[in-house]
Amino acid sequence: MTTEYERLSPEGKVIYDRSVEFFSTHRVPLVMTDEIPDDLLKAWITPDPLRLMLMILGGVAEPDDVLPLVLYLKAYEAHDAVYSDVLDMEYRTPFKTMIRHFDLYQKALRRVVELRERNRPAPFGILHFAAYLNCH
Repeated sequence: MTTEYERLSPEGKVIYDRSVEFFSTHRVPLVMTDEIPDDLLKAWITPDPLRLMLMILGGVAEPDDVLPLVLYLKAYEAHDAVYSDVLDMEYRTPFKTMIRHFDLYQKALRRVVELRERNRPAPFGILHFAAYLNCH
């Protein structure tokens, strides 16, 4: 049986591996946006989050199409691991919350890219998902 990872393009595998490495070597909620390499930041963006969700639901999304969502969930997993350590108890964000915040995250990523293109720092922590709880 083929895993989804094996079905990624060579470029997709590199982005996946580098992203997972990034999440495992940084305390995700504390990552400043300027610490994220440009190519990773751009690879985490999907042009249309709603369309991506519809493609997934319809079973027509290719592994490289789904990569931004997969990496978002990996980042959320790393985020929750930090909170588990800090709280000294198991901490898991409900899946429905993660999915609900995916569009906000995508908008924030696009904003960070836009600010970078103007050589301006982003005034928020893109991977501090607990802050998203205050967003509706």
